[in-house]
Amino acid sequence: MNFINEFNKTHEKRIFGLDILRSFAILLVVYGHGVYVLPKSYKFYYLLPFPYIDGVSVFFVLSGFLIGGILIKILQKNEFTFKVLFDFWIRRWFRTIPNYFFVLSILVAFQFVVLKDKGGFNLSYYFFSQNLHQGSPSFFPESWSLSVEEWFYLSFPLLTFGLSFILKNKKKALIISLLFFLITPLLLRTYNYFTNENHAEWATNIQKVVVYRLDSLMYGVLGAYLFTYHKDLWKNHKNTMFVLAIFLGLIITLYSRLSSKDYLFLSIYQYNIESIITFLSLPFFSLMNEAKNKYLKFIFTFIAIISYSMYLLNLTFIQGVILPKILSLLHLSPGGGIFSISIIYFMYWFLVIFLSYYLYKYFEYPLTKIRDKF
Repeated sequence: MNFINEFNKTHEKRIFGLDILRSFAILLVVYGHGVYVLPKSYKFYYLLPFPYIDGVSVFFVLSGFLIGGILIKILQKNEFTFKVLFDFWIRRWFRTIPNYFFVLSILVAFQFVVLKDKGGFNLSYYFFSQNLHQGSPSFFPESWSLSVEEWFYLSFPLLTFGLSFILKNKKKALIISLLFFLITPLLLRTYNYFTNENHAEWATNIQKVVVYRLDSLMYGVLGAYLFTYHKDLWKNHKNTMFVLAIFLGLIITLYSRLSSKDYLFLSIYQYNIESIITFLSLPFFSLMNEAKNKYLKFIFTFIAIISYSMYLLNLTFIQGVILPKILSLLHLSPGGGIFSISIIYFMYWFLVIFLSYYLYKYFEYPLTKIRDKF
């Protein structure tokens, strides 16, 4: 009880509604990846209740909203100089890169030293270019989404900075940059879909290519723009927009069940609709500052805080490295019956939460504190 009260007090300045969205996103990701620890015969029933909303798309819009808000404040309060831009990059990279490099390096060492396998990995992972213009390789495949975010952190502020210098109008530069990143990826997806004969392969791989997914983050930036410059609209229509988001979510889930091979939809429009759903949810959740129940506050805040570590660890590290070793020691197999499957699935979730908490506590959090000192 005291631990929960102290935890909530320590994190009372966090926006509770955004923590709900962040928790929802990472739980969707971990749940979706959980299908790989189950026998194939369970896949259909396991994914049946799964909403057709990709947790990664939610993360993208959230990142765009938060980073967009930071950039707008910089535009309003400071001369948009290269020093300001460089300071912004340092803060973002200090937040994301150390954790990523730490986990990546462990996986590289495991691949080379334990498995003695030199395939799959290349140095592009350390420059976030493994999926810059092609699908993500099989090594550490979940890193594709972080690569998209890192290129967003680099390219969007840089374009806005350049345009503000040329146009001498920071707000106009922001709007042009926003429109450019909203429209260009959609046009590129459309062009490549109609010039690619293998639509099934295209629909599968496109979601992991940086240049085709940057628009997802821009819906979050659009939200930050409306939140800053049209606050009344943001407040007065939050419930209507949230109801519309739920309606669109139900429609896209139902449509995906009935038309799973509509490659035109999967390749071009799916990501926009998923992002729009999250965008429409932002007013409702961004204005939810307080939690009425302290236990719900604790659960959602805790999951949100460790969400980045959960993202880095849940698939390749836990499913590919840790879990197989434990199962081998315990002589457990997914083909061992319902009891064995239940134990394995429980262990998967336990390891994700347990290891993510300690990665956050002893690595991610201390580095964040060091960043704040500078």
